[in-house]
Amino acid sequence: MDEEEFAKIIPLNEQREMEARALTEAEAARAAEEEAAVLHRTRPPGEIAAAATAGLEDGPFTEIELFETLFDLEPGVKTPDGYRVNRDGLFQAKTSRGGDREWLRIAWGPIAITKVLRDVDGNEELEISWLSGNRVVRRIVPRRIAAKGRALVEHIGDASFPSVDGKGPALELWLMDFEHVNNGLVPVEPVARWLGWQPDGAFVAYDGDGRRVKPAHETQHGPLAAHHPAGSLEGWQQAVAGICVLEVPRAIVAASLGAALLHPLGLSSFSVDVAARSTRGKTTSLMCGTSVWADPSEKSEAMGSWNTTLSALERRLNLVRGLPTPLDESMIARSQQAKTDLLYCVPKNVGRGREGGWASRLRWETIILSSGEASLLSGESGQGQGASARVLCLTQPPFPDAQTAEAARDGVCAH
Repeated sequence: MDEEEFAKIIPLNEQREMEARALTEAEAARAAEEEAAVLHRTRPPGEIAAAATAGLEDGPFTEIELFETLFDLEPGVKTPDGYRVNRDGLFQAKTSRGGDREWLRIAWGPIAITKVLRDVDGNEELEISWLSGNRVVRRIVPRRIAAKGRALVEHIGDASFPSVDGKGPALELWLMDFEHVNNGLVPVEPVARWLGWQPDGAFVAYDGDGRRVKPAHETQHGPLAAHHPAGSLEGWQQAVAGICVLEVPRAIVAASLGAALLHPLGLSSFSVDVAARSTRGKTTSLMCGTSVWADPSEKSEAMGSWNTTLSALERRLNLVRGLPTPLDESMIARSQQAKTDLLYCVPKNVGRGREGGWASRLRWETIILSSGEASLLSGESGQGQGASARVLCLTQPPFPDAQTAEAARDGVCAH
């Protein structure tokens, strides 16, 4: 080998040494980074909780911190293979044509299924949670919506959901992969579709009374919201103490309480009707009965109206199985036949069968509390007279004077 060839070899060896050294340094850095990540992700739960509660602005957070602390999921929840999650977003792995692994953004914040809500028929809704800025946002959506990413973005996009329509297909896969790999770790919660007695023997008086209530029909949300605790039991007892000597208000309160006994005693639903002239307190009597379970004030939707269709009334009855259904002012019903149809339907505990997508054969267990200037049975003739066996009519003036009625009204509206 002459000097000229030797001179060419020296730079080549130096270059190879530099490349080997650079490779070794990169591997060492990568190993150090992985070790730090493992140490960070396996910190004691107390340290994780302390970091999270110190303020969201102190991030970034690891996946465990996001899932277990911020999203309140069980220990052990993990990210499916092929995904990365951090405070900045949600990423999915893709392999390029050249064989390189790339991380494509699905969302601009972490997203997870944090609860499954299941009703008695097995129908499910999902609680989906995400981090938006410095706050955790939660929304409940039907499973069929979550299974369609674009539909999901449209459904909850206004709630600062951190993804867009174009990421829909990848987003729906992420949710299904996340739920699959964390089977048994995402909590499943029973959800009620009505108030009152449930198939498992529980009694739900309002939304959140041991479980959530997600009614099946949109028009039921208003009456549902009217059922909630307020005031105190002592205050309510004092408010109704003055009506104990008044037969009509006392009977209405008793009927309201008695609705919860229909199911245990195997009794059919029926109606109680207060018929009296204006200004004698018939509506106030209904308010006293309504206050046992719900807000009886005019600002709530606890008291329904007779001025609607039979189908709408059936949906209102369908909200309860063991609670009363107040219907005020029977004189504004669309017809006497409409009242008769409902009175015959109530004791059956099931509505009419309908086709064409209409609500069909809705079920209930209730006592209707009705009021009007004339009896529900007035105008009945022929076959309609059979309704008299289905209605308890109270025709005495409910209150002796306006002052007594007003005092009762103020008391029950406050408690």
